[in-house]
Amino acid sequence: MGTRHGVQDAKNLARCREQANEGKPKHHGKGNKLRFDSVSHDHQTEPNQKKGVKQMLHLSKGNKKLVPNDKVKFLIWSLPPISTCPFATELCKKFCYAMKAYRAYPNARNAWSENLEESRKWDFVPKMILEITKELERPSVKKAKVLVVRIHESGDFYSKEYAKAWMKIASYFVGYAPNKVKFMAYTKSIEYFEDETIPENMTVRFSLWSDTKEEQKALAEKMGLPIYTAVEEFTTESKRERCGCIDCGKCCKCWNKSIEKLMCEIH
Repeated sequence: MGTRHGVQDAKNLARCREQANEGKPKHHGKGNKLRFDSVSHDHQTEPNQKKGVKQMLHLSKGNKKLVPNDKVKFLIWSLPPISTCPFATELCKKFCYAMKAYRAYPNARNAWSENLEESRKWDFVPKMILEITKELERPSVKKAKVLVVRIHESGDFYSKEYAKAWMKIASYFVGYAPNKVKFMAYTKSIEYFEDETIPENMTVRFSLWSDTKEEQKALAEKMGLPIYTAVEEFTTESKRERCGCIDCGKCCKCWNKSIEKLMCEIH
């Protein structure tokens, strides 16, 4: 990255921080009336003032299944597995694919841990908005039909304040361009979204396992959340639509709210 762009990025972040404090974000599209209210996170920390300390958000742009193409691009955000999943079931913990990567790859482990630390800071919302905005300026993303922000390839919403932070981020992009930026998350932390208005560009799918508690199932039904179920094998009698694809960029079912019930095989 050249010096000129680095200076401009610093100015943009400074402006985002200033707007976050004043509650007056710069709008990118008509109809976006979001204001940055203060977001209180657990163990919130003040910005690091030490010189030479680079703070950053770690976002990847694809994985084995989230394969970008000319029409669909991805940004993936992750946190440490299980420790950030307050409603994880025993089966979920047993088959957690993210834990394999967490144990095997130090770079992933360090990045996800740093993401957790950043998510608790006062400027997480404006910094994430800036990162997504920068991605939207890339030529290949400009040409694409949609940018999908996959929240939590690993991890989950660990508090209501953190869930509300992501709703603020998604709300900011509602007015950017019609259907340009979509946010998607599978979660068991549905109680953090109860009585909240989930932005129209954000799909929150309830992650349902065979050992999910009945009260959680009832709450998901009450909230009208779309469902994603992990099964050991597909059965013909299931009334859920199968998600057996290996290329999410072509399938696009998961962030389609009109598909109420999806299932995949445990992988």
